[in-house]
Amino acid sequence: MKNYRYATLALLLLILTSACSTARHVPDGSYLLSSVKIQIDSLTPYEREQLGDLELYLTQQPNTRILGLFKWTLGVYSLSNPKSNSFLNRQLRKWGDPPVLYSEQEAEFGRANLTAAMYNAGYLKAQTTLEVDTSAYKKAKLHYHIEPGPLFYVGHEEEVLTDSLAKALLYPKDSLHQMRLFRGESYTSHLSPGSVLSPQNMQRERERISQILMNRGYYSFSSDSVRYEVDTLEIKNAWVRKTISVPQQVYRIGQVSFKHEGSERERPFRQDSLGGIAFSIDPNHYIRPGELAHRIWVRPGTLYSQQNTSRTYAALSDLAPLRNISLRYYIDSLRGDSTLLNCDIITAPEPSKSLSGDIVGTNSSGNLGVSASLTFQHNNLFSGGEQFQLQLRGGYEAFSSRVDDHYSYGIESSLSFPRLLVPFLNSRGPSNYQSATNLKVSYDYHGRPEFSRDIFSLEWGYSWHSHYTPAYRHHLKVLDLDFLHFVYVNESFRQSMPLITQILNYRDQFVLGASYLLRYNSLNDYRLSSSPWVHNLRLYLQSSGALLYGLSEALGRERDGYDSYKFFGTNFAQFVKGEFDYSGLRKLGEGNAVAYHLGLAIAVPYGNSQFVPVDLRYFAGGANSVRGWGARSLGPGSMPRSASRSIFDQVGDIRLELSAEYRMRILGPVQLALFADAGNIWTIRPYENQPKGDFKWRTFYKEIALATGLGLRWDFDYFVLRFDLGSKLYDPQAENNRPWVITYQKLSDLVALHFGIGYPF
Repeated sequence: MKNYRYATLALLLLILTSACSTARHVPDGSYLLSSVKIQIDSLTPYEREQLGDLELYLTQQPNTRILGLFKWTLGVYSLSNPKSNSFLNRQLRKWGDPPVLYSEQEAEFGRANLTAAMYNAGYLKAQTTLEVDTSAYKKAKLHYHIEPGPLFYVGHEEEVLTDSLAKALLYPKDSLHQMRLFRGESYTSHLSPGSVLSPQNMQRERERISQILMNRGYYSFSSDSVRYEVDTLEIKNAWVRKTISVPQQVYRIGQVSFKHEGSERERPFRQDSLGGIAFSIDPNHYIRPGELAHRIWVRPGTLYSQQNTSRTYAALSDLAPLRNISLRYYIDSLRGDSTLLNCDIITAPEPSKSLSGDIVGTNSSGNLGVSASLTFQHNNLFSGGEQFQLQLRGGYEAFSSRVDDHYSYGIESSLSFPRLLVPFLNSRGPSNYQSATNLKVSYDYHGRPEFSRDIFSLEWGYSWHSHYTPAYRHHLKVLDLDFLHFVYVNESFRQSMPLITQILNYRDQFVLGASYLLRYNSLNDYRLSSSPWVHNLRLYLQSSGALLYGLSEALGRERDGYDSYKFFGTNFAQFVKGEFDYSGLRKLGEGNAVAYHLGLAIAVPYGNSQFVPVDLRYFAGGANSVRGWGARSLGPGSMPRSASRSIFDQVGDIRLELSAEYRMRILGPVQLALFADAGNIWTIRPYENQPKGDFKWRTFYKEIALATGLGLRWDFDYFVLRFDLGSKLYDPQAENNRPWVITYQKLSDLVALHFGIGYPF
């Protein structure tokens, strides 16, 4: 063990030493790019922020520094022997980064890029100078100095149209109505008087005009059809003439065909026609024409529209049985009408059926086990893109200290329709929404030495999002049913628990309710797609038991000894839940980022229940929570740990979590993370088995646990493997009135090691 520690220290010392002397790997006559600085004169902080990250325009950047202190990846690379091709040297070169050598050509290219970036932002007289400092041994420092000059503004805009009829399209009187028909369009010029005169705004204006005209039949129009003449004699009053060459021909759709391609079958395809659309479909992968026509916006006789093309592609892509979708337009030469465009929708069928399985070994506190599942999928069950899934699963765990073992088995079946199945709601034409109706039923059995139980679940819900705003996803469960039945509970095990624990955790439970979930992801928001900021928002609402309670009250049913109503002989739960979860990320370049997270949740029992079912309550601590604590080992509140008899006592009805971490790339796909977490859980009211666990406004801030730590992430493209080592700082459950445990507890009591798949938030 000592030798291992000495070897580790020696390796770290060697890396630090090499990081300080990496210039020895730089060839004679060359320079290691040590630093790059960009200086801009006479701009306000707001004007500087509008320019964005100018370093992105530089093709050469120095080797990455960890925490701005030393060049770790360059140090690792420098450990390798360039004359050796052994496995170790190859790995060091793979994990590390070679020295970035100063290139006069690349540096000059960066200077030109910075000038062009300023010019595109409206600083038409910007100048950039470059100073290269090579006074240090084999090292070069670059200093870019930008003199932006004045920002030019449009004083007068003149527009010339080769077809005057197009003016009513570009500037409609009823712009609100047009915006409803054509989402994302703008009817205000980007070069109107008072706006910044810049090539960037000129290109935006080209794209604005192209979008409008290409949505209204001008198939041959392009952004190159817009030309500019500019007079910049007056900085604040520039003159702009815009000439728009509008094509004479307006195209309408002729024939529309949907075709399956890529099949090796020799039999002829099935031919159908619906809504003026001709269908040629592989009988072995048949999809009802009505389901397809519902998603095709391109229709005979309508004007060509770029928007309808995008809508059709997006809607058909939602169908699991289809792949490789493309829309091809060509002039209908057979009819002798040069203004007709035929459209062929080409796609290949996806295999309908699949069978998969997996086996996973487990090790929980020394108890070895195995779990397995077998899954059958059919993605076109009723020839309408319906996805059916049937899964069989089972597991076994051998307890090292007990005679009996833990085993489980279950079955789950789900069916998803690619549309909303709602009574009296039937849309005949194409829909602006991607939607689905989801049904799921499952049964599971768990057998343990202490107890055995059955779990039955039934779900019926809808999910949808608009093709215009895919960043917002909605999920509504109109029926969410869970029934938990204890087949057997060991009597001695039952007697070892307080009565309140038995009531909370070891009796039959019936939950019937509904829920709504809203998700937002800025990566799917076209307005923020290029932003270095990423935002994720989750809002969740759930209500359970209100309908059954109302019926019981109306029917005058009798209550039991706990003053509760029963349904099929079982007390049903009644509660409401609300959850708010936000996470954000700021990309810093070179694989580095700052991430942060805020989570708030509350569950309130009422009416028929004094407690929320334990499976629906909250816990704190673990790989995705406050990482200084093990899973489910924190809280509630400041409850003494000596008062907890099982993990079921360490749950709550209110949850607060705050986290932040700095992620930096250190070796190839490996990231290092520095994180800080805060949070806890509380009960909604005082409970006998959870003393000091209830939420109080006057004291809750004193019961927020604090932790910090280090983590490693391996990014394998398809998934991220994560290890986090967290340490307690402030423990509100410390029983000696000394909550700052970092000052006196042993290291083994402070730290917790976590393993996870994916980022914590």
